[in-house]
Amino acid sequence: MRLRVVVHDAPVGVGTTVGLAMSTADGSTCSLGITPSLLETRIVSVPVVVWQSSSCPDALPAKNVVVRPRSAVVYSYKWDGQVNPDSCSATNRLARPGGYWAEAALIGGEPQRAYFAVTPG
Repeated sequence: MRLRVVVHDAPVGVGTTVGLAMSTADGSTCSLGITPSLLETRIVSVPVVVWQSSSCPDALPAKNVVVRPRSAVVYSYKWDGQVNPDSCSATNRLARPGGYWAEAALIGGEPQRAYFAVTPG
């Protein structure tokens, strides 16, 4: 299974959608049930973890996806643009403008990441 993170820049206070593009490595098609226990994601502004799914598993919707040989976004979740690494509660601490990484790994797989920017309003 191949995994690629897809994310676009985010205006301050708006957040962004993080997509996971998946494909099979052997040319087959398969079904995969994604749950918070199978997927670990986080938003990082090196070296600070800004948000992580392990502290907020309800942010990751459980979903059955079909993975094909051609890479396609088959799963996504929304990051609200707030700094809250330890809980799901709104902190009203907005991520500041600058560079961030969206990281994701299926349990047992290698982490993948993509760079994006939080831009001024």
